[in-house]
Amino acid sequence: MTIFGSIRRGMLRWYILTINVADIAYSLGFDEVAHFSNYFKKQTTSAPLTFRA
Repeated sequence: MTIFGSIRRGMLRWYILTINVADIAYSLGFDEVAHFSNYFKKQTTSAPLTFRA
């Protein structure tokens, strides 16, 4: 994993608890919320909204 990937993953964990999922996706450079959701699920083994709950 690259440094960018590590930073991105760390940011995801904090952001997902405080910010709207769509806003997170776009601020991290994802073109689609679905792409962000898939990436998040691969990194954490749970969907963003499930992780938030």
